[in-house]
Amino acid sequence: RYVDLRQIDLDAVAAAAADGYPAEVMPFLEERGPHILFTPYLRSLAAELIGDEPNPLKIARSFYDYITCNLRYSYVRDYAALDSIAEYMAINQKGDCGVMAILFITLCRIAGIPAKWQSGIDSEPNDIGEHDWAQFYVPSVGWLYCDPSFGRSCRLRNREEMWNFFFGNIEPFRIPLNCDM
Repeated sequence: RYVDLRQIDLDAVAAAAADGYPAEVMPFLEERGPHILFTPYLRSLAAELIGDEPNPLKIARSFYDYITCNLRYSYVRDYAALDSIAEYMAINQKGDCGVMAILFITLCRIAGIPAKWQSGIDSEPNDIGEHDWAQFYVPSVGWLYCDPSFGRSCRLRNREEMWNFFFGNIEPFRIPLNCDM
């Protein structure tokens, strides 16, 4: 389903966030080693990006903007060889689609925004390949998608509408195979 984030009532999001999250999303707020670790460096980065903003949708967008505007796509060695995947990305300013998704998920969880992993196949008409992305939970809206890797690519090509699309949505060419790490 397509969600037009311009139509979201930000006051309703803030009010629903103040009421707390449903029990079923609470596990997606926790650290989960070895991949999702709340290191001092990542806590500091999250705090810097959050500033004084209380709205979870705006906070998640600040994380997306940070990743898509400042970090670059690069293949990395096997994830098992990295002590903290998210911190690796933040410090080295590079990573692949999964590393970008894990950084987004980790920053969201640090900020108290439920977030989770999804991976599978991106099967576009002329190409097929493995791909990873994230989902995050917004009170009064539900689970939304976030694909920092595709978003970064669109931003680099000056495709602002698609850059904005990949924060909240994904195209219908995805075949999710994993909904957890």
